[in-house]
Amino acid sequence: MTKEQLEVLHKAYLTGFTLQSNFAREHAQIVGALASMSLISTKERDFTFGNTWRTTFAGLLKLTENSYRDWE
Repeated sequence: MTKEQLEVLHKAYLTGFTLQSNFAREHAQIVGALASMSLISTKERDFTFGNTWRTTFAGLLKLTENSYRDWE
């Protein structure tokens, strides 16, 4: 996993970012890759989706594997 992918994943964990935000547009390829790997999602609960990308449990595990949780 690249440093840039980890940074986008970390932002999704800390604050989330909306689907159509400038951040999402600037990192569109990475957002797509992270979503394809099920590391981020807009799912809020069963059958309900929102407009904010957030880290999934798998994404949180990936952050902790890379000791990224304490970076800012």
